[in-house]
Amino acid sequence: MDQLEIKRMRLIELLTLNALYIFLFGLFVLTNIIWLNTNSLKHTFIVTAIILIIHSTVRLLQRDKTVSIIPIFTTVRKFERGIMGDDWDQEQKKAIVGNYFTAGLFLLQSSIVPPFQEPLTLEKEILASFFILFVILNILQFFRVRKIDNYVPKNNTTNSGNNAFILIFASIMIMYGAFAGMLLLFF
Repeated sequence: MDQLEIKRMRLIELLTLNALYIFLFGLFVLTNIIWLNTNSLKHTFIVTAIILIIHSTVRLLQRDKTVSIIPIFTTVRKFERGIMGDDWDQEQKKAIVGNYFTAGLFLLQSSIVPPFQEPLTLEKEILASFFILFVILNILQFFRVRKIDNYVPKNNTTNSGNNAFILIFASIMIMYGAFAGMLLLFF
């Protein structure tokens, strides 16, 4: 692929990811509309954990890890696998483990969330939290794309496991912190 095709592919990937983020925010709003009770945030955490578990299990059981329901993700995965080789497979396995861990955190959070006195409403706090989460996810995606597009194979991979753990831990803490921040805005 030449540089123009790569930039076009990455732009379509970014737009698709942002559309998915907006869809998930709509799902969050929908769960609050459906469950107009004091446990709607608990249900949102459970639904998010179930989605993560299903997605990770499907990715784990797939024979061809580059295939996706969304065509642009198939193209991107094949491109990234071509660049990274065997390291791409290891990164995918680490991402699956990270997703299971995140799902566990969401299930734990759903059992900890205290019931609210009133149902959640779409107010400035929720929109601000969504915007902050939206920006954080786009920044993480930017650094991920830059890392992969500038990938240089390393002969010594003894440190990669430690770096992967730090990256997964940081990503989980950012997502957990964003949702915890949303929770704190209501108190």
